[in-house]
Amino acid sequence: MKSKNSKTVTIKALHTKQRILDEVYTLLESTYKNIEGGLNFEDKQDLLKNTSIWKVIYLDNNIIGVLIYKAKHGLKMVACAINETYKNIAKKRLINIFKKNFSKTWMEISEGLERFILKISTSKKFIITNKKAKVILEKSIQLCSDKLHYIREINGVKKTKILIGTPNI
Repeated sequence: MKSKNSKTVTIKALHTKQRILDEVYTLLESTYKNIEGGLNFEDKQDLLKNTSIWKVIYLDNNIIGVLIYKAKHGLKMVACAINETYKNIAKKRLINIFKKNFSKTWMEISEGLERFILKISTSKKFIITNKKAKVILEKSIQLCSDKLHYIREINGVKKTKILIGTPNI
């Protein structure tokens, strides 16, 4: 039986993003469909136009995971999705990506993604206090008493979130 090969590709070029846009958007929609506040892109064109870098996880020639970044105070991860059929392979790749990138990128996370990321051994040293989060986000947030989490409204839904990584500020 042929072994399967996985790899992660960083995509910056618009023409390359356009070629895989349908598959990436479908994966994002599938991941975010049951998450309150949902996907923060109106449509495929919004995803294409308002993002900087995509890290795409391939298994053979199939996309099994994606991380989407915007250029905001450095690189901010704004979406993350995996194909549930290949979740074990995709999650291993995600862990490697996060470990390598906590010092170069940042993210605003909650719920399942927060639980997943905080299990990564190196993640805790990159947690950003909620007071700093208020300055970085430049948005109205309610600070939680743990000094780490905060609450903000996303698409009409109040979400408890935490910032992790290294923003350029």
